[in-house]
Amino acid sequence: MDIVLTPLILASLDEAPDLENGSLNAADIIGHSIDSILKRSRLENAKLQDGTLLNREHLLISLMLMAWAFFKNNLGEISLNQIRTEANVIANDWKLYLKEHALEEEYKSLGGALSLLNEHYFISGLIQRTLFITTGHNKIRFSNRQWHDYLIALYFKQCLTLGNVVDFGETAFNPVIYRMAGQLMRDEMVTEKIADQVLNTWQQTDNSSIVGDVLAFISWTTVPIEPSAVRKFLDEVGNYNEITRIVLLSGFGYRGLEAASYDRSAKDIRNALLPTITTMADCDACPIGDRIASSIS
Repeated sequence: MDIVLTPLILASLDEAPDLENGSLNAADIIGHSIDSILKRSRLENAKLQDGTLLNREHLLISLMLMAWAFFKNNLGEISLNQIRTEANVIANDWKLYLKEHALEEEYKSLGGALSLLNEHYFISGLIQRTLFITTGHNKIRFSNRQWHDYLIALYFKQCLTLGNVVDFGETAFNPVIYRMAGQLMRDEMVTEKIADQVLNTWQQTDNSSIVGDVLAFISWTTVPIEPSAVRKFLDEVGNYNEITRIVLLSGFGYRGLEAASYDRSAKDIRNALLPTITTMADCDACPIGDRIASSIS
């Protein structure tokens, strides 16, 4: 098992995880370390002014929203006032989405996190007792990059599984985050419904980063994907820009050819991709000026 974790991560664990467990991965260990820290913070079960009783999920959602504010703005540090403002904007956008799509349980959890962010005592406690350090007057940053990456991977998973992928157009993710998001989704699947939501959002916004991020995620992980979802993404290959097509063809090609024994979808990806490549390699059908199709042919 190839997991490299800093002493800060390992020292934060309440108890040592079962390292002999073959299914254990970096996301499991980092997630467990954050749970341990939140437990010791003594913020759990506290009551907010509006009567909300804080639970672990409220705290984790608040941290996730704060991490996304750092990541999408490419910030190493941020002021306390700015992080509260940014996280509130993100949370309010999510509330509108969850209400519109009748996701009542998620809406309730987000409401608790939003209430926490609006109370100075609790947001200060979250910053002082969990994953942050102060870097100057009223400035904070994450004390460890792996905690930050884990929370972004968690945010990626939430966006993808709940179908709210418009934020994927804000910035590009990286292989570390894709892999960790894949570890968090090891018991889930990229369904045809998710593919439809991704493609519809891309078409409505004309932002190729949205579909490109999802294709890269599928390529960097072994998360199962329904055959119909694979075909949905491949059917649009002629409408993607060049960079997106490169991500699709190279990423799907690698995953399909590698055919790892634990990858349940490698065969489906390979079987769906080969006819697409054959069509693109047809010189007579190759569009004039299409450099990718020309190179394949």
